[in-house]
Amino acid sequence: MKKITQSLIFLIPMLLCACAVTPDPMCEKDGIVYCRIKERFTGDWYSYYKRALSCMEGECYAEAVFELDEALKRRPGDKRWANTYGMHFMDYFPHREKGIAFYFLGDNDSAKAELEISIASEPSAKAGFYLDKVHQHIMEREKREPGKPDLNISCPPLKSGESDERRTRDDPVIISGTAADDRYVSEIIIADCPVFIENSAQQVIFTEEFTLDQGRHEMDILARNLIGGYVRQKLIIHVDRAGPIIVIENLRADEIKGYVYDESGVQSFTADTDGELKAIQIEKDGLFSIPLKTRAARVSLRAADELGNETSTDISADMMTKKPSPMLLAQNAPDSRADASSPMLSVSEYSPKIVLKGWSDHQTVFSKQVDIEGQAESKTRIAEVSIKVGNRKWKLTQDSVRWAEPDISESGQRHALPTLHQLAFNQSVRLDEGKNSVIIRASDESGKTGVREIFITRQIPRALQPTYRYALKMYPFDNEEPSGETSITERFFSAIPIYWHPFQFMDQEKRAWFQLFLLEGFRTRSRFQITAQEQLRRMFSTISESSEIFPVADASGSVPETYHSLLLADTCEDRKGIEVIARLVDIRTSEIIAVKDVYDESKDSPVLRSMAEKLSEKFHRALPLTLGKIADVTESSINALFEEQKAAEGWPLIVYREQTPELNPVTGKALGSDTEIIAEDACMGKHTDIVINHYEKNGNCPRTEIRTGDKVISR
Repeated sequence: MKKITQSLIFLIPMLLCACAVTPDPMCEKDGIVYCRIKERFTGDWYSYYKRALSCMEGECYAEAVFELDEALKRRPGDKRWANTYGMHFMDYFPHREKGIAFYFLGDNDSAKAELEISIASEPSAKAGFYLDKVHQHIMEREKREPGKPDLNISCPPLKSGESDERRTRDDPVIISGTAADDRYVSEIIIADCPVFIENSAQQVIFTEEFTLDQGRHEMDILARNLIGGYVRQKLIIHVDRAGPIIVIENLRADEIKGYVYDESGVQSFTADTDGELKAIQIEKDGLFSIPLKTRAARVSLRAADELGNETSTDISADMMTKKPSPMLLAQNAPDSRADASSPMLSVSEYSPKIVLKGWSDHQTVFSKQVDIEGQAESKTRIAEVSIKVGNRKWKLTQDSVRWAEPDISESGQRHALPTLHQLAFNQSVRLDEGKNSVIIRASDESGKTGVREIFITRQIPRALQPTYRYALKMYPFDNEEPSGETSITERFFSAIPIYWHPFQFMDQEKRAWFQLFLLEGFRTRSRFQITAQEQLRRMFSTISESSEIFPVADASGSVPETYHSLLLADTCEDRKGIEVIARLVDIRTSEIIAVKDVYDESKDSPVLRSMAEKLSEKFHRALPLTLGKIADVTESSINALFEEQKAAEGWPLIVYREQTPELNPVTGKALGSDTEIIAEDACMGKHTDIVINHYEKNGNCPRTEIRTGDKVISR
């Protein structure tokens, strides 16, 4: 009896506590009862939180606040994938949902406080979305004027003395700056391209890359704040990747005359006469005269513009002493009385000749950009030189090339003009992957044209090829059951924890379009190898007749043998909007590598595409392609220094070595180099340490092959 009494004394309080569970709040809307959950209410934090979300769905916001407070008493703080019990997890955002409830109750100050707490502890797109709305309402309540953001462009830098034009030779062109406004900068658009902004802020620092061809570009930049105030700025960028043109008009044993010009301004002009370097004075309109005191064996001219583009040309002794042609003298003389039938004018039948420095008719390079350097030679004055690569064309001369006036002696006689007019040029061109046709065309003032075509094949160095990038497989979102997969994948899915989903999934057709837009977003960036799982491709076929937009292979045309991670996601569509929470899961360890989300109220197709593009951008920013160099190799460690941010711990890396670069045999400029893979199965350790996971197939440890100076690149 004593033992029974003790047991009752122990059990009665437990039973009383079990009965002291808060009853369901009373909330009914349109005949539907909310603030209830399907499973048994346990009184734990997750039961209160689930009940609060049911209240939110029914727009019972006061009841939701009460339930969220109860949940916070039992578990404070927001957290993704909070463990409820066993292998069961759920996203837990009590402060975020409480902030949203306060927003709809009209208490914007309380909403702001709760949403800021949520973002500080666990950022989410939904919290940022509603915080923007709260800021808007607070500023409207305070009757703030729209005003306009303060927009400052720092790159490309503005040339001193110029008020509206910026010059650069960079490729790609980096446009960076800041937009500041105490009304919160919410949007920046450059040349119709939205700048990625995670959340509105009072100061936004932005950096964007643009592929711009040579020439003048006018770009509109717009910055807008949360209450509609905006500023629009016109950015004029002059891209100049061509060296100055050097025109040689008069060659004599004692003097060289000509003209040098560059649209960005000639910064320096030098002559190297048999090893003696001398700066050359440039007169008005770019004219120059170089006296030669003694008979020179060779004169090398070099001109550089203010951006660092250079052009050079060599003049040999035999060119300077060659006797002039009477036909050319007659043609060059403006007052010549020879008519069109005169044999002296037959020189015009000769077309200009194009001489390139070091380029053969067929050549292979590994550089994305190369310099096409050479000269156009003609027996009459050259009017125009142009270079065309694919559908891109660069005109290297002015609309009208300026020439020096004929040289007249004291006796009034014209000095003999040269048998050769020469125009030296240097143009940096961007090559596409594969075979590129490069056409150089020169026209003289008589209308004759000379053409030279060469073919340059651009290869991608092995370590930079898509096949060595991180491989992802995208599955249908919302954890639909996979079918027809390998046993490895099936084992992987059996190990996935159980995730509790709060509301209904996104409509299936919208979900298919969203995933298709997301797949396109990943493929256009070429950062990852990404393919769609078979079931997902079948989903795509229901919304699009084109099979080309969802092939099995990735953008490189190959199918990865193995995948590093699966791209999974959960979608949520309620009466207020759509939320997508995507996660990258390691296929070997089931570890979640990254979680990114997007949210919007609108549900139409353009917004779905915008959301998918933003989700792709978030993953690319979280997992950038990182480059580094081996700094130290010891018996116990291999350390690398990275150019920017290092890869995350455990991220797979490739160690490679650049081979001897190909060089232009005449100019000595590098044409890039292929790479040799030293270790394919490395990974990022702690700090700067590189871990080699396995031995090579021949049984030798690759550690012994790695040397200081070798390169590292993330998968």
